[in-house]
Amino acid sequence: MGKPIVVCLYDLTGVGVEPWIEAGCEAVLVDIQHPVGETREGSIIKIGADIHKGWTIPTWVKKRAVFAMCWTPCDNTAVSGARWFKGKGLRKLAWSIDCCATGAEVINELDVPGFIENPVSTLATYWRKPDYKFHPHHYTGYAANDNYTKQTCVWAFGDFRMPTSNPLLGLGGS
Repeated sequence: MGKPIVVCLYDLTGVGVEPWIEAGCEAVLVDIQHPVGETREGSIIKIGADIHKGWTIPTWVKKRAVFAMCWTPCDNTAVSGARWFKGKGLRKLAWSIDCCATGAEVINELDVPGFIENPVSTLATYWRKPDYKFHPHHYTGYAANDNYTKQTCVWAFGDFRMPTSNPLLGLGGS
C-alpha cells in the first residue's frame, strides 16, 4: 500500500511537510513551478502541474492521502497589498480566487483533514471567515525561523485543529 501521503498544493519549497516526513509519511507537492510531471526526492514527490486548470488527483494519491495543505497564492488578495489592487485588475483577482476554490475542491475530494492558508485577505469577503488567525511567531518553538508577525488566516477542512501555540521566549511577541 505504501506510506501515508500528505498533499501540499501551491508548494514549491516543501518546508511545511518536513515534520510529516520525519513522522514517516511521504509528501506530494503540487506546484506549477516544479518541472512538468513527477519528480521524486526521497520521500517528497514533486508534481509540476497547473492545479486550477483541471489537475486530476492521481488514484495512488487519493488512496494514501491523510492530510492536505494549500498555500494559495496571496499576491492579489492579501490586504497588505491593497493599494495595488486597482492596477492589477479583475483577471488577477479572479485567478487568485480560482486558485483558492481549486484548493478547496481538491481537499474536499481527498476527504481528509486539511487547511488553506493565506494572510489577512479578501478571501473572507468572497468566501467565508477564516477558522483560525495567528502570527507565525506564535509557533517559533516548532520553527525558530518563523520569528515574525504577520496576521495569517487558516480555513479548516475535516477535523483539522490548529496545533498548540509554542513561542520561544524572547522571540516575536513573547
